[in-house]
Amino acid sequence: MRTRIGHCRWACCLVFFASVQMPGAQDAWADDEPTAQQLSAEVRKAYDAGDFKKALEGSEKLHKLAPDDPLPMYNIACMHARLADKAKAYEWLERAVDAGYSDHVYLLNDADFTTLWGEKRFRGIVENIRKRNPGRSEPTGKAADKKEPKAFDEKLPKVPALSPEEHGRKIGELTQELIKVSNAKERDKALDISLEALAHAKALEKAIGKRAANVVGLTHYNVACMTSLKKEIDRAFWHLNKAVDVKGWDPEELRTQMDGDSDLDPLRKDARFEKVMKKVDQQIKEATQDTDESDADAKPGDEKDQKPAAEDDKADKPADEKPDRPKRDLSAMSQDERVARFEELTSLLMKTAQAGDYKKALEHSLEAFEMVPNSLAEYNVACMYSLNKNADAAFRHLFNSLNAGGIRGDPVRQLKGDTDLNYLHDDPRWNDAIAKAQKLLDEKKALPKDKEVEFQHSVTLPPNHEKSKPAPLIVALHHFHGNMDATAERWKQAAADVGAVLLTPQGTLEAGEGSGSYQWGDDFAKIERNVMSAINNVMDEHAIDDERVVIVGFGQGAGAAVAVALRNPEAFRGAVLIGGVIPAEITSPASGASLASLRLCFIVGSEDNSQVVKANQAAAKMLQDKGAAVRVDLLAGQGPGFPENGEERQIESLRYVLKS
Repeated sequence: MRTRIGHCRWACCLVFFASVQMPGAQDAWADDEPTAQQLSAEVRKAYDAGDFKKALEGSEKLHKLAPDDPLPMYNIACMHARLADKAKAYEWLERAVDAGYSDHVYLLNDADFTTLWGEKRFRGIVENIRKRNPGRSEPTGKAADKKEPKAFDEKLPKVPALSPEEHGRKIGELTQELIKVSNAKERDKALDISLEALAHAKALEKAIGKRAANVVGLTHYNVACMTSLKKEIDRAFWHLNKAVDVKGWDPEELRTQMDGDSDLDPLRKDARFEKVMKKVDQQIKEATQDTDESDADAKPGDEKDQKPAAEDDKADKPADEKPDRPKRDLSAMSQDERVARFEELTSLLMKTAQAGDYKKALEHSLEAFEMVPNSLAEYNVACMYSLNKNADAAFRHLFNSLNAGGIRGDPVRQLKGDTDLNYLHDDPRWNDAIAKAQKLLDEKKALPKDKEVEFQHSVTLPPNHEKSKPAPLIVALHHFHGNMDATAERWKQAAADVGAVLLTPQGTLEAGEGSGSYQWGDDFAKIERNVMSAINNVMDEHAIDDERVVIVGFGQGAGAAVAVALRNPEAFRGAVLIGGVIPAEITSPASGASLASLRLCFIVGSEDNSQVVKANQAAAKMLQDKGAAVRVDLLAGQGPGFPENGEERQIESLRYVLKS
C-alpha cells in the first residue's frame, strides 16, 4: 500500500519539537487538509490491524478528495486484492496506471498483490509501466537487500554561536520553512534546510547535552525523509538509524510515525527498513519490560484491585455451573465454514469481553473451541471462565492448553500479564500453573535456537535453455532443516526432464549460525510473500510459461507448498507434495475459491506415521471435493523420508501435474 495522498498530502515526516518553543507553529499547518490527514491515518491504522474493508472505505473517500491522483486509486486496488476481489483489484490498478502511476519496481514487489503475482494480466501491467518509463530500473531482491548503510561523513553547514533558546527558535523556523518547501516538491532546497536544522540541533546538544536528544533524533529523521525522497537510499538509512539510536522520542510514537510516513516509501522494500523497525520494536519491548519491573515492586495485595469489577452481586457466583455445554453436531459444516465461524466468534468474544458481558463472551469462546479445538482456543475458554469466576473450569482448560503447548513465546509472561486470569491468582492451583508454564519455558530455552535470516533463492536453468522460449517453472521447497542448494540438486534432473526452470527458495529460520540448515516456520503469510516474490522476480528475468508453474515440497516444505498454492490457485498449474505434515487449517482456502484448475499429487509412504498418512488422505479428499484433480500415491512398505526411486517419482508426478 502507498500512503501519499497527492495534492492533499502533508509533510508527516516534519515533526514539531515539544521541548523547543517555535512561534507560529500552528500557522504552518493552516493550509493542510485535516480531513485528508484523518482519513489517511485511519486507513493506515485499519490496514495495520488487518481490517481491509475499513481501509478500503477510507481509501475510497480519499479518492473522492483527490479524484485525479493515482495513489488513492492504487491503494483501492491494494485493498481489493487483500479482500480477494481480483477483478476490482485489476480494474483499479489499471485506472491508477492510466492516471499516471509509474513505479513498476514498487508494484512488482508490493506484497498487497501476492495473489496477482505470476498472472499474465499483472505482468502485462508491469511491462506497460516499464515501457512507458524505461529509465526506472533500480535493482531489487537479494543483491540490493544485502547492502549496508555507508558511514557518511555528513558535512553540516556552519551555524553561528547562539544561545540554546536561539538555537531552538531557529530549528522551529527552519522546520516551518521545510514543510512549505517540501510540499512544493523542491527536493534539493528541502534537504539543505533539513541539514541546517540538524546542524542547529547538534549545536544545541553541545550546549545542553542529552536534553536535546529529541531534537537531534527528529532532525536526523527529517534528513532521512528528504534523502529518501531524493532516492539517496544509503544516506537515508544512515540518518534513519541515527534518529532511532539517539532514543529521543517515545518508541511507540516513532513506530507509528514510520508506519504511516509516505516520505519513507522508497525505503520500505529494502531489507534494511525491516531491520530499523526491529530496532524500534526492541526499544518498545525494553520500555515495556521496565514498566513490568516497576509493577513488580507493587504490594501483593494490589493485584486484587485489578480484578474485573462485577456489575452486581450475582457476578460472585460461577456463571456456568456445568463443566461445558454439550457438543453440537458439526458434520454438516465444512472445514472452511468452521474456520470462518471460529474467526467470527473470536472477534465477538473479544468485543463482548471488552464490553463487560463475560457470560456472552464465554459462550462465544466455547463455540469457537468447538469449531477449531486447538490449544489457543482452549486458552481463551480458560480466560472467559476466569472472568466469570468459575475457577474449576478455568483451571481445567488452562492446564489442557498448557499441556498441549498452546502458548507461544514466554508462557510465564503470558499468564502473569493476562488480566483475564486475575481471579485465579489467589487459588493454590495458580502456582501449579505458573510452575507448568516455567517448565515449558525452560524446555523451549533448551532447544536449539533458530536464527532469523534474510530470504534467499537460487535459480537453475535446464540444459540447452532457449531464452526466448517460455519454459515451465518448478518451485521446490526444502524439508525441515534443509536448504536451497541441496534441494536444487535433488530436483534439477526432474526439472530438466520437463524442460523447466527450477526455482529453489530457502526458509528464513537458520538452525544455528553457519549450520546451513533452514526451516520455514509457521507464518504462512510470510512464506507466501517470500515465495511469490521469488516467482515474480524469476518471471521478470526469464521467459516463463505462466500456465505451467508447479510448486513442489518435501516434508515441512510440502505443507508450505500446499499453503502457497491454495492461497494463489490461479498462479499454479498444481503441486507435488511428498511426505508432508498437512494440517487441516492449511488446506482450507478462502471460502468459494475455485480449485478446478489445480492438479495435485500427494506422495506418502504407507509405513509413515499414521497421522501423516491420515492427514494427507483427508487433505486430498477435501481438495478433490473442491474441484481439484487429485492423486494420492501411497507407497507400499515405505516409511518416512524421500521415496525410493525418487527421481523416477519426481518426473512422473511432474508430468501428471503438467498434463494439459
